Amino acid sequence: VKENAQKAHTVARAILLQKEPGNKFFANSKLHLLLPASATQKDELSAGCTTITLLLSLAMNKPVKKDLSMTSEVTLTGRILPIRGV
Repeated sequence: VKENAQKAHTVARAILLQKEPGNKFFANSKLHLLLPASATQKDELSAGCTTITLLLSLAMNKPVKKDLSMTSEVTLTGRILPIRGV
């Protein structure tokens, strides 16, 4: 879980740098992410795009749509991987 949270933080910082180069949210904030242990190991990986979205929502002060649902693993380069087995 910790490794996936760190990956999401790294990707979110990179995306924010591209979208809003002057935004200093990550430089000026201390974050503590509480991610409960998942029932299955795969659930931990699936939180990647959700975690990135929540970090960017905070950094950009833009709420996420209430009717949005997401799950997917994200690579270190920020690529969202396809969902399998649905």
